[in-house]
Amino acid sequence: MIQEYQIKNPPINVQYYFTTDKEKANSKNKEDIILSSKIATNMREKMVKLQLSWAILGVLLLMVMMLILTFSGAASQSSIGVLGALLSNPVFWVLFLIWLVGLTFILKASGYYKRIDEKYRLLTKNFSGSVLDIKFVTITSSDKNLNMDLVKDLGNWQLVSQKNGDFQYAVHTLISDNEIKQRVQTEVPDVKSVEFVKPVGFLWIP
Repeated sequence: MIQEYQIKNPPINVQYYFTTDKEKANSKNKEDIILSSKIATNMREKMVKLQLSWAILGVLLLMVMMLILTFSGAASQSSIGVLGALLSNPVFWVLFLIWLVGLTFILKASGYYKRIDEKYRLLTKNFSGSVLDIKFVTITSSDKNLNMDLVKDLGNWQLVSQKNGDFQYAVHTLISDNEIKQRVQTEVPDVKSVEFVKPVGFLWIP
């Protein structure tokens, strides 16, 4: 063992080992994947909190500068005067550029951990507590009662409506359309077709 590290949240003890055995070094069992998934989820949650904190910081800095310009007499009491003084102030632009650069790095890091989190959630089939895409699926079946528990690992299924053999579901998932369609058609009995509703702006069309 070359290092041991204690993670506070989630409370996990991580141990790093060195080995010359390539099979052991490259292997990753189920417990390793679950552990990696927990760490990735935790990092993604931290990045979401950091995004929110950074946005609040930007708003607070803007308000503070406007108050300083107003009460220092550098601008008139009208909102247009304060805004004009703010936009012509070089300190404002320096702080804004620093904030914008920080926001860019935070968004890139958030996207990175988002992809890692989704990767491990797909491996572990654990979608609880995650930010999932919502898909609207219409399943045509000759069966009056579909047993969607057979494919519950694909995501969280919610029945929206049922009419004349057409079952409309809202499913929160990270799985692709093709995989959902293939799994439902092969694992749920008496399914004739699986169709997805596509988003167009704020509307949803088949």
